[in-house]
Amino acid sequence: MASLPPSPGPPANYRILIALVWLVVQATLVITANRRTDGAFGFRMFNESSTVELSLHRELETEDGRRLRVRVDDGVWSARASDGTHHRLTWYDRVPMPYWVFDREMHASYGAATQLARLQAALDDLAAHVSPSDDLETRRFVLDVTVRRNGREPVVHHLVSPERTGLPAPAHAPAPHAPQGRGVP
Repeated sequence: MASLPPSPGPPANYRILIALVWLVVQATLVITANRRTDGAFGFRMFNESSTVELSLHRELETEDGRRLRVRVDDGVWSARASDGTHHRLTWYDRVPMPYWVFDREMHASYGAATQLARLQAALDDLAAHVSPSDDLETRRFVLDVTVRRNGREPVVHHLVSPERTGLPAPAHAPAPHAPQGRGVP
């Protein structure tokens, strides 16, 4: 019984084409690194030395329709639930604890712009996943981020979550009613 001869590999031209495509992709990633907030695939000879300090707030609606900002200490708050009881909720239910700590200056890993983008994503996730059955009061979340870029003066960025959906109408809002008119005879 004779064995089959080994099949020839792809022609050398394909290997060169694959290598060229790989090099072009790598060069594109390096050249466009500054367009991404995290600077992935970019080279920085000197790392950014920025810090951030976080302060979380809940925005509630008062009976007269005004918005009231309430500070959330250490990322933990208590809110009225749909069953009338108060539930204890925390930022850390959605965001792992070692990443961000409130009211303490921390190093901004990968730069301030990256941390601001990540914090906005975390804030949006928090607003989307806090159930209306657990918190009927919070209309949206606000995160004040104090950024110091390379030892310069601090700049405060106000990050705001989208309005939470599925909450009951505020107590001051009139109930919807049918249009008044004469009935058909």
